[in-house]
Amino acid sequence: MGAGAIFNSVTKKDLHSLQLFSPIPKVVEQFEALAEPVWQLIRVLSAKNTNLRAQRDLLLPKLISGEIDVSEAERNTKQVA
Repeated sequence: MGAGAIFNSVTKKDLHSLQLFSPIPKVVEQFEALAEPVWQLIRVLSAKNTNLRAQRDLLLPKLISGEIDVSEAERNTKQVA
């Protein structure tokens, strides 16, 4: 399939000649029931990751410059342990 000068190419005619199969609605429903919780988890984790990245970008410069002092937090952590 395909005929290009340097690379093989797929033409509109090639695409129209392909046969596609559709699963029966029951199979689609079963797949969606299994896949939806996974997609939901991906969305939640992606949002959390974006939030953590933003927090890091806000806090890191302040920590490096000394604007935020963590020495007291370090002492409190050692006392608890």
